[in-house]
Amino acid sequence: MWRPPSFLAFLLASFLLLTPNIRAQAALQEPSPVRLIVLVVTGGVTPDQLARHAPWFEGGLKRLATQGLGFRNAHHDHAVTESTPGHATLATGVHPRRHGLVADTWMGTEGRVSVESVQDDEVQLVTNAGIVEHADKGTRSPVHLLAPTLGDYLKSLFPESKSVALGMRDRAVIASGGREADVAVWWDRRGYGFVSSTWYADELLPWVKGLNESWPRPLIREGYRWKADLPADLLARSGIADERSGEIPFHGGRSLPRIPPDLPLPLSVEDRLRLSQWILPTPLADRLTLEAARAAVTEMALGQDEAVDFLFVGLSASETVGAMSGPSSHEASSILLALDRELGTFFDHLDAAVGPGSWLAAFSSSHGILELPEELAARGYDTRRIHAGAVSQRLNEVRRDWGEQGRGDFYLNHSMNGLRLSAHKLEEAGLDPAEMRAEMRRRFRDVEAMATVYASDELKEPPAEDVLARLFAHAYYPGRSPDVFFVSKPWTVDRQLGTAWGSPWPYDRHVPMSFLGAGVESGVSYEPCATVDLVPTLLHLAGLPVPEGLDGRVLE
Repeated sequence: MWRPPSFLAFLLASFLLLTPNIRAQAALQEPSPVRLIVLVVTGGVTPDQLARHAPWFEGGLKRLATQGLGFRNAHHDHAVTESTPGHATLATGVHPRRHGLVADTWMGTEGRVSVESVQDDEVQLVTNAGIVEHADKGTRSPVHLLAPTLGDYLKSLFPESKSVALGMRDRAVIASGGREADVAVWWDRRGYGFVSSTWYADELLPWVKGLNESWPRPLIREGYRWKADLPADLLARSGIADERSGEIPFHGGRSLPRIPPDLPLPLSVEDRLRLSQWILPTPLADRLTLEAARAAVTEMALGQDEAVDFLFVGLSASETVGAMSGPSSHEASSILLALDRELGTFFDHLDAAVGPGSWLAAFSSSHGILELPEELAARGYDTRRIHAGAVSQRLNEVRRDWGEQGRGDFYLNHSMNGLRLSAHKLEEAGLDPAEMRAEMRRRFRDVEAMATVYASDELKEPPAEDVLARLFAHAYYPGRSPDVFFVSKPWTVDRQLGTAWGSPWPYDRHVPMSFLGAGVESGVSYEPCATVDLVPTLLHLAGLPVPEGLDGRVLE
């Protein structure tokens, strides 16, 4: 299979990380009792949410809390806490500065406005009907991923190992599944169901096709409804109203229950498109994902031989609903309780299909989440909603000054994350790029709602006492990250409704991290740790050699 130039960087990273452990395979005295390693990652879920809802958990989340080993003080140790870097960090054990997926979308270089983290124009979309060429935004692959994932690593130890990644979001599946996944499928918003790309295969497997044929059934034939089924004592304790200022309306309304559009069978192409988008901010998204995960375990016989297999499960409903309604909303609570039930069914399936002592799972979140600013303001926080106007105004001032000084226009791109300058134009003008980056840092530091600004040069060796600079250093990759990072003040949301994540502040970095299954003794640890510690700890628990070049450590 053809591999692009960035594959050379991946090969180098793989050699440095994996070579000592390929040798270690021969040194294994006994095979690991673990036959299947499962990584379950959601988004926008915080330890506080899980603690508040713990009395009402009865399924998988309860099992994680009572039978698993939980680390309550786990944080992403990088800035730009978006979904892609979070997933890739959890799956590789290295910071974004090394795996390369520094954001969901990063600013392009000369001639290209932006680059999506998993976009690849050299591959095609794969659906039930086969390869769909020239599909709009249907080309996805791990072409930009520069470090091996856990699944890639297991394949280096066990050539027969099977690696499967699935979920609703393409970036989550691809960033976590890695370059060598045997199966990588994600949900398509245009009604195709679960799809893949020609990076992985030219045809979907029969069990994936079966899921795609049956997924509308709960909505149409079974009369699915997302009901307001929250326990009365949970509502009383939370004190949160159903409809709150700042929430994003859900297809015309905010309150539960939510009812899908009434559509006749057989579904038209347009109807499948409507339904495929309707399910994303509902518990049905996680239900379908875990149904696919159970099918993968059964149909691919995961965990049934001496080779240790890998399964990634990406659960996105909490992230989608949290962005719309906030983490304290009735909708977010309902999503968590539904996830608890579905995850319990999934763990029971692993017990039956693989064996209670033969599988090992880790659970975490790709990022945290900020509460709705309106809710925070009511609690007395200094919070705010901002927009890009202040940054754009300062940018216009800078470009006007450049023109008046006869220096030229060196602007290339910007976002709320930072600013990119044109290296080509700076070189033509004979200007020192480092001096220009320092100038931009000075010019933008006093913009409204800006906490601080970092020039990329400051991140090469940040001082130990500057915690923020260290976080941005872990998130910086040349050519993909901004030349100048913008850091908004805490409790700031750069949208007019809903909420968000992506900041370096603790509420966006603090995430759950738990282990469950073979060899895990139940307990709780409050030891400070990072999400890069998940992979080495998971391998240690499985009795497998841990790569020497990871950024994380084994948590004992």
